[in-house]
Amino acid sequence: TIVRPGGLKEAAPEGQIRYGKADTIFGGSISRYSVAEVCVAALTSKSASNKVVEIVAEPDATKVSIEQGFASV
Repeated sequence: TIVRPGGLKEAAPEGQIRYGKADTIFGGSISRYSVAEVCVAALTSKSASNKVVEIVAEPDATKVSIEQGFASV
């Protein structure tokens, strides 16, 4: 699994995580905490296996679980 975050922020997580396939999200940012959370979940997720996942946080993104996010890519 390769996780490609948008611009990294030190601030607390805000908004929902938007998941995308490789080279589909151009811009945006995400907290370091959220990136770490997604990376740890990827270690045990069968849906994350052999994928490139881009992530950013957006206030209007639909809330999905991390597992659902991986499955959508």
